[in-house]
Amino acid sequence: MILPVARATDRLFIPNFCTARPVFVLVLMGELLAIVLTLSTATDVNASFDDLALKSLFIQWVTLCCAAVLCASRRLYSRLSEARVATVAYVSMLAIAWVLSELAWWTLDYLSNPMPLGAASRGGFLARNLAIAAIVMAIALRYMYVHHHWEQRIESEAEARLQALQARIRPHFFFNCMNTIASLTRSHPMLAEEAVEDLADLFRASLLPARHRVTLGGELELCRQYLRIEALRLQDRLAID
Repeated sequence: MILPVARATDRLFIPNFCTARPVFVLVLMGELLAIVLTLSTATDVNASFDDLALKSLFIQWVTLCCAAVLCASRRLYSRLSEARVATVAYVSMLAIAWVLSELAWWTLDYLSNPMPLGAASRGGFLARNLAIAAIVMAIALRYMYVHHHWEQRIESEAEARLQALQARIRPHFFFNCMNTIASLTRSHPMLAEEAVEDLADLFRASLLPARHRVTLGGELELCRQYLRIEALRLQDRLAID
């Protein structure tokens, strides 16, 4: 008998940026973007390293602030539709890019750098940064959406196959259990009673929704009950390591 395994799936297509792995991937993608942007305008090796350092610092500011906002807004997103989540997240990230672009411009201007991050004017600097942010963030959100729905489809297909397999296995297991309990009723009534109790717990668990949460201890106890029933039927033919 195969029991349904609970798995809580977040319906949000935006990853949980309150955890380390998505943030690490985001930082890595940001650094790759900084390298690409630097290589696209590189004319001198020494100047390129300085340009890469500035662009990396700025992009990582934007990246980490976006991750923090997406993490803090996760509870809000859970109450919105996917279209609204995408819109709010997109506008929020563009706003972060604009604010940090302003801060970067005035900071470098204060430090007497006449062309911060390669821009000759404040308007050009802001326009270029917002254009790059708009394109990159749109691609990122689209990738998150497609990847999330792909994972959901794979999970749904696996769950459907599991349920089809369970539909075949349950009747066979049930009749085997009934035959075993019937054979023990007169010779070993206590064992028969314990087997009935174990069988009742197993069927109660099998009727729970597939997404129902169970603890590891509860799952192990169900496994032990299943093995006790199988041990009564198979006896010496069942070996447990």
